Amino acid sequence: MDEQPINPYQSPDTQSEYIARPNLQQPHLFRETKIFAWLAGLCIAFTIPYAIVIFLLSQGMLVLEMEQLTSIDLLKTIFFTLGVIFYCIWKYRCACNARSLSGMNLMYSPGWCVGYYFIPILSLFRPYQCMNDIFAKTYYTLNRSYPKWLILLWWWSWILYNIFNRVAAKSESIEVTIACEALGALSAVLVILLMTLLTRAQYEMEGHSRIHQR
Repeated sequence: MDEQPINPYQSPDTQSEYIARPNLQQPHLFRETKIFAWLAGLCIAFTIPYAIVIFLLSQGMLVLEMEQLTSIDLLKTIFFTLGVIFYCIWKYRCACNARSLSGMNLMYSPGWCVGYYFIPILSLFRPYQCMNDIFAKTYYTLNRSYPKWLILLWWWSWILYNIFNRVAAKSESIEVTIACEALGALSAVLVILLMTLLTRAQYEMEGHSRIHQR
């Protein structure tokens, strides 16, 4: 009998994969995530006004000196780098929380949930699978459905942003640059929304777990 091909963007089957194991829940291992979600969100949000500035410059509605534009580019690089660092810390902690509070194993370890972003080829789909799994385990414990479509939309906007970013680096087309920055802004909005939803859900899950442990 032929095996069915595996779709890396398919959501896990909660009916067959997830088995509640409340005896393995460990609410005392809960890790703080709010501060890192806030820090990551604030840094990543700089992508949005940057995209607006690029659009205004392209339309001749804003004029900046080269030194000013260079300073803005530098600020974007600094904020983006800091945002990536805080985001990785946040995701690692969320993965730890999903595992300890749900009492279920994740598809991949918390370390790999972050590490897959930096491995060629695997970075195209493993981070999405990890994020989807963290959401699924968290929301399953709360007996609620999670926003699968939002996670997929965020991931495709991130993939497309990286593609356009590579093209823009080798192209002088202003249209490509505008499209790249627009996708970057969209990806930023979506990931901030995802961080907000998951952080809130995990704190709610932590409260429920402590009540059940009493």
